[in-house]
Amino acid sequence: MPLIDTAQSYENQYLNVLQHLSANSDVVEPDRTGTGTTRLFGAQLAQDLRKGFPLLTTKKVFSRGIFEELLWFLRGETNIKSLVSKNVNIWNEWATDDGELGPVYGAMWRNWPCADGTIDQIESVIAELRSNPESRCLIVSAWNPGLLPDPTIAPHGNAARGKQALPPCHTLFQFFAQRMSQAERWRWALDAAIVSRDLYESVPGEEVLDELQVPTYFLDCQLYQRSGDWFLGVPFNCASYSLLLAIIAKRVGMVARNFIHTFGDLHLYSNHRDQALLQLSREVRKAPDIILSERVATADWQDLTTDDIIVTDYNPHPGIKAPVST
Repeated sequence: MPLIDTAQSYENQYLNVLQHLSANSDVVEPDRTGTGTTRLFGAQLAQDLRKGFPLLTTKKVFSRGIFEELLWFLRGETNIKSLVSKNVNIWNEWATDDGELGPVYGAMWRNWPCADGTIDQIESVIAELRSNPESRCLIVSAWNPGLLPDPTIAPHGNAARGKQALPPCHTLFQFFAQRMSQAERWRWALDAAIVSRDLYESVPGEEVLDELQVPTYFLDCQLYQRSGDWFLGVPFNCASYSLLLAIIAKRVGMVARNFIHTFGDLHLYSNHRDQALLQLSREVRKAPDIILSERVATADWQDLTTDDIIVTDYNPHPGIKAPVST
């Protein structure tokens, strides 16, 4: 029996935490930025991607920026110039004059340094999912103690010295593949219109599913996020890693299922309280869906673009602006 509760949508779970933080926002603690936060330690949210994609609807989320950033990570890039050229400026405040951030996510995912070269953690996980899908070692880490920034130096100064401009907030993620039952395979094939109801009723076995290459595994992903800016950052992160799950599942011929978001220090900045109350006053709308092009399954990471990611039925409330604490 699954222990992850996806009866409520990710957005409703998220808003429950936002409500708690807002209700206790008179308890302000100091933080690295000097802004002040209300914070908690430890929470877990989840979304079954078969029930929708967790782009929040109580405020419009900058989905194009999310998609561009994730593809930038997957290309192994650490310089913001390619993002800026697409008018995605989310990393600008921490980069050097040349646009460098040091060995942040893209470097750790695709080029983790080791004694005899580098390790491509993304490709290693994909290879393991294909050859040994029930492995317990399907992990990608961005946390490298040897490259963490010196907290007494500004982010761009750390990047100039070959350190990470900022310590990774989304620290580690793990995949989990689970074999689908015959009934689950048929249900997926019917929902995807790969088989007809007539065929299902006349040939109830699995042979036809194998012939049609219907997936045999669900794929889940759990992210451990050590630090979460609940109003600005977390909505970005949940959509990013849900998309990553969908992309990796497409890459290995599995069905993307649960995205599980586990937090360490989660916090609401004191200058986000009014914005949070506005968001909480709004009604949750139906979650959108995403469609990935067939190119996502095989194309080189360098060749994928946001044109390969289509969001459907996204009908959010207007965006809510809030200052970034640096």
